[in-house]
Parts: sequence; C-alpha cells; structure tokens
Amino acid sequence: MIEVVNVPTQRVVACAGGPGPACEVVEVRSEDLPAAATGQTLVRVVAAAVNHSEGLALRGGTYAEGLRFPTGLGYEGAGVVIGPDPAGAHDVGARVCWVISPGSCADYAIVPTSLLVEVPR
Repeated sequence: MIEVVNVPTQRVVACAGGPGPACEVVEVRSEDLPAAATGQTLVRVVAAAVNHSEGLALRGGTYAEGLRFPTGLGYEGAGVVIGPDPAGAHDVGARVCWVISPGSCADYAIVPTSLLVEVPR
C-alpha cells in the first residue's frame, strides 16, 4: 500500500450559488475537502475548463440539473494523482485527465476513478 502524505483537508473551488449571470453568481471559495470514497481518487488539478455551454446553462438556470446549489463549476480537468487509487489503476504521481466530474474547477478534485485516463509524458 502506498502511504500518502500531505493530503489536503481544504480546497479552493469556483462555485455557482444559483442561476444567473456568472459575474453575479460565481464565487471562488475555500471548502472542506471530503475524503475519497471507494471508487474515487484525489487529484491535484493542474488545468480545468468551464465551457461556454456551462455558462449559458448557468445563466438560463439549467446548469445544476440534478445538482444542488451551490455547486462546483467545471466538468473536466487534468492533474496529478495525490491520493491512493483504490482500484490500483493509477499510481500516486500519475498524470491524468477526466470528463464529467462536477466541481473540477478547483485546486483539488475527488474524481471517480473510472473516469481517469493517464496522460503520457
């Protein structure tokens, strides 16, 4: 088993407090970072995206369909595995990318392990 050190307990994330124009409803804030559950992996985010379609959906009030406000923004990203991967598919330090994981516009993300794809050096 790989021992993980310096696992963060907080993260900084871009959140939407409700529907509306991004300049009025989006804030960057600190929040507690939950521990990764079975089937999830902790990743230090290096790059994330909030797409134009997300901005339009947020403005129209449909962004959080199935999600509760406040909700973390961003569905995809790339980064480095810093927490143990319970499935053993990715080592700590592996460079990975993913899609469809809400709240990816942050410095750390808990991502479903099944969505992670290793990025070659």
